[in-house]
Amino acid sequence: MDVLVHCADDVGESPVWDDRHDCLRWVDLLPGTVRSVTPSGVLTQVRAGCAVGAIGLTGTDDLIAAVRAGFARISPAGLQMVAEVEADAPHRRMNDGKCDPWGGFVAGTMLDDQSAATGTMYRLAADGAVDTGETGLTCPNGLDWAPDGTTFYHADSPTGRIDVCDLDPDTHLPVARRPFVAVDPPGVPDGLTLDTDGCVWVALWDGGRVCRYTPDGRLDRVVELPVSRPTSCAFGGSGWRTLFVTSARHGLSERELAEQPLAGAVFAVPDLAQGLPAHRFRERARSSSALHRG
Repeated sequence: MDVLVHCADDVGESPVWDDRHDCLRWVDLLPGTVRSVTPSGVLTQVRAGCAVGAIGLTGTDDLIAAVRAGFARISPAGLQMVAEVEADAPHRRMNDGKCDPWGGFVAGTMLDDQSAATGTMYRLAADGAVDTGETGLTCPNGLDWAPDGTTFYHADSPTGRIDVCDLDPDTHLPVARRPFVAVDPPGVPDGLTLDTDGCVWVALWDGGRVCRYTPDGRLDRVVELPVSRPTSCAFGGSGWRTLFVTSARHGLSERELAEQPLAGAVFAVPDLAQGLPAHRFRERARSSSALHRG
């Protein structure tokens, strides 16, 4: 295991490997800093000016993002809103998200203090329309699709469980949610990714490890980390054979930070399995009928 970059993120999240530029991209969520780093260690960053829960790749050098007020594009020049979501709710924000196999971008909302299960899953389509999906979420995290695109995995962290869902053929949003695995403590499921075998790799917040579950829900691999709050993971690098893991310093005491000097770093763990290229947002011209569908 290597430390790819020690950037002391408050809450590092949403790692995604950009194969066009041979770099890892991710966010420091609450400050809204979008970072990228090459394998040789060249680090660049863009400040979005608001909380950024997740990013996804596009067909250009811009990124699609789930920000506090909805969906946005982020470029070196800054942030441009694409579609507002729950923008009139000041204590709500978008959290984890990812591009899907059909060229859309899926992300969920949550209360800042996670005090109630009032979050909703949304999907930004290529034409700029927004579809509304599952409701009753507290802290939507860890989402990805099976390699064949037929099922969707998702963790609402406070449940301590990863669920599996079918997909609506019209909206491509998850439906028929059901338990996949209950994660053994310590820790709760945060960000996750799938490998080419359909196994689920999940970072455990306050668990200090990344676990792999086979498609039948069996725990068969554990990667211990030198930090207690890994946040998410993604495959990338040559052949998508390196697992990149983001982490957080948020909420740790001075004593805990002294014991975990690498908290907030990004780690690289080679040759655990093979991942898949990240999906990209396939934007097309917005039609006159594009609207919020709920």
